[in-house]
Amino acid sequence: MSKEIDSSLNEESSAAPQHAEGNTPHAGEHPSYENMLAQLAANMNPAPAVRYEPMVQQGRVFLVKDVLKSLRNEKLQTQEEMAESCQQGRFRVSIASIKRAEIGRPVLFRVARELARYFNVPVERIVKMRPVTVAEYLAGETKH
Repeated sequence: MSKEIDSSLNEESSAAPQHAEGNTPHAGEHPSYENMLAQLAANMNPAPAVRYEPMVQQGRVFLVKDVLKSLRNEKLQTQEEMAESCQQGRFRVSIASIKRAEIGRPVLFRVARELARYFNVPVERIVKMRPVTVAEYLAGETKH
């Protein structure tokens, strides 16, 4: 690192010093280069990458019932009106599937896809997702 950059770091740190916990220099001291790097790393360290997968039970997916209800209410439709509208628009969704989804019971993925198409939203918006731990992800990867 050049002297100009190193001196600018010292100037910036003396103007507005920010220190990692427990590494606060005494009055009149400048923070060490290592402390500044540690503070910078602590501020920049992103949360670990999180993967999500659909919540599945016996080949069926759970949908986010509150999102479904709000999307249906935006169209000012009852469940019955929505089912009729789906039927007229050639969406393969029955009243029973709509009721199942809105009370939180799992539905076929095909139904989730059709509902997403009906509401013109990505299917990820209505399918309930759960975070996957690294161990679960790696165990799933080794099975394939």
